[in-house]
Amino acid sequence: MLHAQLSRDRDGRGLPDGGAARIELCSSLIEGGITPSVGLLQVVKENIQIPVYVMIRPRGGDFLYSERELEVMRRDIELLKRHRADGFVLGALTEDGRVDSELCMELLATCRPLPVTFHRAFDMVHDPAVAVETLVSLGFERILTSGCDSSALEGLPVIKRLVEQVWDCAIDLLPSASPPKGWIYPLSLPESKAMEEYIESSLAAGHIRPSTSPAAAGFFFVGKKDGGLRPCIDYRGLNAVTVWYPYPLPLVPAALEQLRGAQVFTKLDRRSVYNLVRIREGDEWKTAFHTTHGHYEYCVMPFAPAVFQALINEVFRDLLGRGVIAYIDDILVYSASMKEHVIQVREVLTRLQQHHLYVKLEKCEFHRSVVTFLGYVILHQGVEMDTVKVQAVTEWPEPPTVRELQRFLGFANFNDDSYETTAQ
Repeated sequence: MLHAQLSRDRDGRGLPDGGAARIELCSSLIEGGITPSVGLLQVVKENIQIPVYVMIRPRGGDFLYSERELEVMRRDIELLKRHRADGFVLGALTEDGRVDSELCMELLATCRPLPVTFHRAFDMVHDPAVAVETLVSLGFERILTSGCDSSALEGLPVIKRLVEQVWDCAIDLLPSASPPKGWIYPLSLPESKAMEEYIESSLAAGHIRPSTSPAAAGFFFVGKKDGGLRPCIDYRGLNAVTVWYPYPLPLVPAALEQLRGAQVFTKLDRRSVYNLVRIREGDEWKTAFHTTHGHYEYCVMPFAPAVFQALINEVFRDLLGRGVIAYIDDILVYSASMKEHVIQVREVLTRLQQHHLYVKLEKCEFHRSVVTFLGYVILHQGVEMDTVKVQAVTEWPEPPTVRELQRFLGFANFNDDSYETTAQ
């Protein structure tokens, strides 16, 4: 995505045609950029349609600010919010080269609900790896950096490491806890053969590696609808001692409320979603599992819906609710006209390619008036429940066990308005 920095000597009219996705607005580039005037923001907003992020920096020089300067920054944010700023670019450091978390928290609170980018002050931090963790935890949307070097090209190795670090999945254990050792599950002959094939292909792909970890979860299979076998690891013990990652998955019915007025739809199905998320270096041993053929650990996440949802939300952050719905490995693009739709689909596919995310072409549907998405039939007249899902509930056999009853209730309650006389 292209971002353009705009100072006071231009109105930004040509930037959208050049491919800019947003503008970072400032004054006095000779000082490294400072807070622009309200008048400049108004002129720019009148001339362009793309988002304008405004720099909040009361002066040039260092990024250490006094209480008085902090108050000036807060008032600038409040004023520029009232004049339709779309987001802000700011940053603050301590004397020893760390992110000033306390000051940044105050500024972020003033900026909410608008998104905030941490500016090039990042290139002056003492430890970029620590700084990026701090900024992510504070809630900054983006970081502007040249990799702590004279140019982004020179700092590319650092930038690459930081990007990988942000999306690596951490597995943090509760204090004094360690993953328990599970047992080896007995497998049938077909399952043993499938296990050997899975281990061989996963080793070749770099998804797993031999392990000497003290942890050891059990390995087994569950059946697929098509009669195949799906490998599973019994991570219940690991989950019990892991710090919970509270990233919510989208509420599908609420997301579908965005479709009013849409006429054209495209459905995309992403390929191999979880194996795209690496496990944080040093945490791989916690995922170890054992089989009759050896002891292994994962280098990438075998299953992590919340982690991948966070990644995909970041990729499409400015498009979600504005023509795009993303739910783990499923994407729906919706538009009011075919002309608009072609542009939106191209943008979605471009972003997927930029982030090395790929789709299963055979499962995608392009430029349709009707599509099936997450168990719903989407058409321009509205949203209906997929008849196959309704039939599955109405013809469900009487649950013989508590577990089967819970399974039925979970499926039926997903959208209970679609089913009549369920209790009967």
